[in-house]
Amino acid sequence: MIAFFVPLAVTPILISSTHTITNIALARLPDPVLSLAVFAVVKAFMNAVKASGMISDHISLNLIDDRESYVVATRFIWSLCLVLFALVSIVAFTPIGGYLLSGVLGLRDPRAVELGYRVLRFTAFLPFVEILRNSNRGLLIAREKTYLVSVSTVARVVVISGFVVWAVSSQRMIGVDAAAIVWVGGIGVEGLVVLIGVFVAFGSPIRAASLIPARNKRDLTTRGVWTFFFPLAVMITLNAALQPVLQSAIAWSPSDSTVALAAYGVAWGLVLNVVAPLQMLHNCPVVFSAVPGSPNWKKVRRFCAFVGCASAAALFVFSASPAGLWVLREVIGVSHEIALEARAALVAFSVFPALWGVREAYWGVLMRSQRTSVIGGGKTLNMAAVGLSLLFLFGPASRVNPLSPAVTGVVALTIGEACETFFVYRRAVRRTA
Repeated sequence: MIAFFVPLAVTPILISSTHTITNIALARLPDPVLSLAVFAVVKAFMNAVKASGMISDHISLNLIDDRESYVVATRFIWSLCLVLFALVSIVAFTPIGGYLLSGVLGLRDPRAVELGYRVLRFTAFLPFVEILRNSNRGLLIAREKTYLVSVSTVARVVVISGFVVWAVSSQRMIGVDAAAIVWVGGIGVEGLVVLIGVFVAFGSPIRAASLIPARNKRDLTTRGVWTFFFPLAVMITLNAALQPVLQSAIAWSPSDSTVALAAYGVAWGLVLNVVAPLQMLHNCPVVFSAVPGSPNWKKVRRFCAFVGCASAAALFVFSASPAGLWVLREVIGVSHEIALEARAALVAFSVFPALWGVREAYWGVLMRSQRTSVIGGGKTLNMAAVGLSLLFLFGPASRVNPLSPAVTGVVALTIGEACETFFVYRRAVRRTA
């Protein structure tokens, strides 16, 4: 299980490092504070809109086990891609985008709106590159070729690092353009390498699908894909929507919202570097057939809990020590004011990893049994808890709340994660008891 998981753990760490690389470019190109704030807001919105496309790897991993199921699932996945592209294009290339940026997301500065439009138009093509990567990545995970997944991400990091070095040294483009190119182009590189890996290892994606051990009791249909997909789409969309909701609350806070948004965006990027391996833990119970009561379950559950607690300890030590402030000031290059608020947000984030470790173990159980409706219900509860917490902390409690806006947002997110984790745990255990 360690040999299977380690490449998967390395992959999101490398992916999360691209967020830091992006912030480095934004901090060192013209108008850094505004660029950091605008890109953080638009990126969170884009993640919410295109979030359902991320489920393509779950579809490949959980539903494909022969040629016929591959054809059905692939047709569904690429149809989804076209729908997402159309939705993003409506916002990116019409006046709707301006209303969204200023009226909903809180970018009141005309220059911020202009930069936001630039990011939207670059990133409208994200659904194509992400689905290319994710659908083929699911095939590699199902066949336990996880090392090829990490190889593709290494290629992405190398390419975008070279691009950022050139952009910063030449100063030939503004920060948001460089960041958008890093985002779309990097995933495109990753997707191409994953596709090449599938061809090298198996000859073709459809041949890889035919080699997956049978795991479904009936033939896959479009309705079956939809039944599996829809609750996960709700879950991942709500999960992505948490960030723009929170950032909108920060943007409308009475304090300096630009500093608070920049601090939160930088802190969130660093948090993803530390807790990124947890995002792959649910693959362990899926691939190793671990459900409560099975011989593998205790090992998988303990492994997930250990990774979560170890990540929590690492994040706290990093953020509370001088190393955290040094990285913020010297490596990322933000101002002292932003660094102090980002450091406080990092400390507040330290509870997250332990919750994620437990939740991911039970997510895997639910995906294995195709009970994705429980996952969607848990994320709905999470969103509701975060919304109520934000309303209270930025509303009635704002006069007595001693925390900065960024830290207040982290507290609200933690409350939501705790509610979701408990809900998923109870439902998974109750069904399998």
